[in-house]
Amino acid sequence: MKAIDTVVKTQRIGFFLSLLCVIHCAITPLLLTMVPLAGSQLFHSPLFEFGLVAVSLIIAFFGIVRNARNGHSVFLPLAMVTVGTLCIIANFLLLPESAEIYAMTSGGLLIAGGQIINVRKAASCAHHEH
Repeated sequence: MKAIDTVVKTQRIGFFLSLLCVIHCAITPLLLTMVPLAGSQLFHSPLFEFGLVAVSLIIAFFGIVRNARNGHSVFLPLAMVTVGTLCIIANFLLLPESAEIYAMTSGGLLIAGGQIINVRKAASCAHHEH
């Protein structure tokens, strides 16, 4: 039971990181136009974005694998996280910079949504042992 609580807490952290990614992707362009400070470039750094996305994805896939091992259906969360990941990869490799806000925000929302569904599936069975 304690292990399931730890997994659910970890997945919630992953969800909040994905949500932070969405907020970052949606607000950074606005901040860059309204606050022309040199320090604001830190949050628009590719390294910062990559780190945020990487940690979120690691937690998301860890939670999905954990739920799959416990016998839960993980098709929807896995599909959402995978499509969100593809949106983010497409943004980094294929899309013009003008599409960044759409691709990153969509990708982040899909990853966060997949994590929410996965956390709910894990929490719904927390009352019995696997």
